[in-house]
Amino acid sequence: MTDEIEKRIDFSALDPAGEPARKDRVVSAVMGRISAVPRRRDGGVWASIVGYLRPALAAAAIVAFVSGAALIYAQRAERAASAVVDAHQSAWLTPRMAEWAAGGAPPSAGYLVVLARGYR
Repeated sequence: MTDEIEKRIDFSALDPAGEPARKDRVVSAVMGRISAVPRRRDGGVWASIVGYLRPALAAAAIVAFVSGAALIYAQRAERAASAVVDAHQSAWLTPRMAEWAAGGAPPSAGYLVVLARGYR
């Protein structure tokens, strides 16, 4: 227990009321740093709008690109689906078989037996 008392940290240097001259030095140093930083001139509302113009245009370009890519993908998917329907009509496939071909998932073995026997 005595070891803990002897190893205590001395926080007296952080006491704001302890040394008034130190407080004045810290305040004057901080104020010196603040005055050294150049201030930006406020140009009003139009300057703020122009400042946000470039990021807004970049965001609009990204949205336009992603939307265009989504539309192209949707058109290709629609063409692929219509191509599968055309192929199923020309190959005399049932609509269920055309769905399997379009989806890429194989049918279950039980359904193939039902299909082969002609059951519905």
